[in-house]
Amino acid sequence: MPTRGRTIVWCCVALLAVRLVAVGVALDQRATRGHQTVLPGDVRRFHQIARHPGTPYADFPVEYPPLTLAAIEALDGRTVRDATVHLMWSQVALDGLIALLLAWGWGRRAALAYLVLGLAFVWYPYLYLRLDLLSVALAVGGLALVRRRYGTVGGA
Repeated sequence: MPTRGRTIVWCCVALLAVRLVAVGVALDQRATRGHQTVLPGDVRRFHQIARHPGTPYADFPVEYPPLTLAAIEALDGRTVRDATVHLMWSQVALDGLIALLLAWGWGRRAALAYLVLGLAFVWYPYLYLRLDLLSVALAVGGLALVRRRYGTVGGA
């Protein structure tokens, strides 16, 4: 790997490490704890949906598609705080997956650009308290597969 390629890879690794540290710090702050959370995102609603005794869509309304509902149920915890921790770490993992998919489909520079543009969420990690990155990862993964000539799998 040429020197320039190594530099881009190390920059990507550093930007991902910054995200890991930022989420760890955010989870340690009062902003993500208790009833007076500053960064609630959609976690409270996710927790309500996962804890509701009825059948989603049939017994009570759910404003999310089935795959998102499955993620909500998988990431829920005993408390809203537990659900917040699970959700934030899952979104950081999806953020890294998106960067990898971009690198695979469009090259390391595309992944670096994505990670640089996403630095704003380090200071206010609102995006990590939602499930938006799940849809982004699925869309980028499908497009990367199509770009790599796996059109049938990418279309699915």
